[in-house]
Amino acid sequence: MIVSKCGLQPLNISQLKEQLMPSLEGRAVRNGTTWRYKYRDRDGNQKSIKIGLTSKRVADQRKTKLDSMLAMGLDPAEEVGRRTPTKISELMTIDHKWAQHRLQPRTIELNRGIVMRFIEFAGDIPITKVTRRLAEEYLAHCASELSYATNTTNMHLRQLKALFNRGIKHHGLLKQNPFQGIEPYVNRTRRDYLEFITVEQLDALLEAAKNRWGEHVHRLLRFYSLTGARRGEATDLKWSEVDYKRGFLYLGQERSQTKLRRDFPIRHALRDLLDELKDDRQGHEHVFWRFHGKASHISTRLAKMNGTVEGIPESIRIKPHLLRHTFASHLVMAGVDMRTVASLLGHSTTKITEIYSHLAESHRNEALDKLPY
Repeated sequence: MIVSKCGLQPLNISQLKEQLMPSLEGRAVRNGTTWRYKYRDRDGNQKSIKIGLTSKRVADQRKTKLDSMLAMGLDPAEEVGRRTPTKISELMTIDHKWAQHRLQPRTIELNRGIVMRFIEFAGDIPITKVTRRLAEEYLAHCASELSYATNTTNMHLRQLKALFNRGIKHHGLLKQNPFQGIEPYVNRTRRDYLEFITVEQLDALLEAAKNRWGEHVHRLLRFYSLTGARRGEATDLKWSEVDYKRGFLYLGQERSQTKLRRDFPIRHALRDLLDELKDDRQGHEHVFWRFHGKASHISTRLAKMNGTVEGIPESIRIKPHLLRHTFASHLVMAGVDMRTVASLLGHSTTKITEIYSHLAESHRNEALDKLPY
């Protein structure tokens, strides 16, 4: 603290600095959860710029850049307003750096793919040019032109809305979110039934896959039909997770939606299949080593078989999840209780498995119709 000899009021060092050099340096001030940059312009007027919802380290870095503008005799508020508007790709890059230590790598890659798809549709335009109308047109494009399922279309809506929200709160790059307030997309025709195939259709599919793609695809499809495994659970399965001694293989954990491991019994047909796969191991640690890290490849190959398998209508989409539905549907029609089916599928609750309950009812009704009296 400095006291003048003329008997004036004592001055604080920071107050003296602010009076003598009002335009050389500003302050990063935290207001609640938001950081702002406060400074005085060349005329001594108090001004502030919103930095955003961020950490102190990032706020200090932004402050250093704004201080350099002051040192050059520029007004930071005018310079920021004069900047070239941030493009969508630039927002994606900024958000990618921010998300590296905050979001899961899988989520980051998912966001990146969705943003790139949006750029393909709208172009790499400034984020201030993204309007609500453009956002709604993109969702309609996903549903109609790209034939995305309703859940996939709504996932694009959620991820883009979250990205633009972070652009407002964390990065301070825009003021309004064009995706805010858009209702989930429900205009697509929804199926009121679950697709599954009969035993005869399954045999035809396995034979067609073997003839077209070879034995390795044939074995993977057999595994799906015998276990009801999700696509990634099968392609990421390791031999260390196959316990011949106890008679179980371990599915789930990090690769499943529920993050739960389930012990799946190794019965006769599954044991024979695993023996075939073991002969083809060739020193690899993964059971289906040809498809490890390439789970989408099997979906691509099966999609090419739509409408080509004898006995399977073209309306039924051939994909790995079709065999999961087939596995569960035949268990229910055989009279297996819902709790057991849920355990085999890796469902966290029987409420999910109840989508198959109508099959049990219809199967019982058909059985009663066969009575001779």
